[in-house]
Amino acid sequence: MSKVLKTLFAIDFASSSKEALQALRYIQGHYGVELYLMHVITSFWRSWLSSGLHEKEQLQRLESWSSRLREQQLAPDHLIIKTGTAASAIISEANKLDTDLILIGGHVTKKRFGTEKTAMMVVRHASQSVLLCKNHVFNKVLCGVDGSKSSARALNQAINVCRANDLSLTIASVLPRLDFNPLGMPNEDIEAREQAYREAKIIEINEFLDHFDFSGVQTNRCYPWGTTSRVMLNMAFDFDYDLIVIGATGQSILSNVLMGGTAERILKAAPCSLLITR
Repeated sequence: MSKVLKTLFAIDFASSSKEALQALRYIQGHYGVELYLMHVITSFWRSWLSSGLHEKEQLQRLESWSSRLREQQLAPDHLIIKTGTAASAIISEANKLDTDLILIGGHVTKKRFGTEKTAMMVVRHASQSVLLCKNHVFNKVLCGVDGSKSSARALNQAINVCRANDLSLTIASVLPRLDFNPLGMPNEDIEAREQAYREAKIIEINEFLDHFDFSGVQTNRCYPWGTTSRVMLNMAFDFDYDLIVIGATGQSILSNVLMGGTAERILKAAPCSLLITR
């Protein structure tokens, strides 16, 4: 194992938590896992009116999930029950434990973590990488790369997971529109200018990718035109990718794409699991 990955698995006992549970196997394929299981009781009054009985019930349920993980050789190191706002509790506990990764289910409902805003808040404010699971079988991974430090971290994570679990990796470097005014220009001149721009950007991205070790990983590179979030979502949907990996922040050599706003837009509509790295 290259390192021990301290992972906070926030469980809401929905079906998506089962998907996230299975995803731990892919993480374990490359890393040693120090695992913390956490459940947040979002209704203070429910806990208070039951004189602590509701909290005991949830702890018992958390223990049953712990037993299930032991069967998969993923024995949790700690079980944590908190009361409060789900996103705040998850972020606070992750910071307190100094974890490397927050793992949560992707199908968030009002009866569980409160609203879909929980996932958004966790991704937006967490200092750690966040894996949002919507499916438990990973075969095809799509990684967005723009030449930034954050996309370098994302690509390294994607390579590690793919190599350890024999997954295929597609690297997408989305090219934004060329910033010029084509008014009055002949079509052939516009096309020539766009082609020169595209070729220059592809060379720049490939030089960036030359610094990574892709040995043992089946890879494909693509350089589509468009807006990063739309292109990534369309690719994930059209070609049935199981996992999207992107960096959360960072300056880009492709006109500041793959910034935080892009990650949030992908988070809102991702048709598959999403790993946002920091």
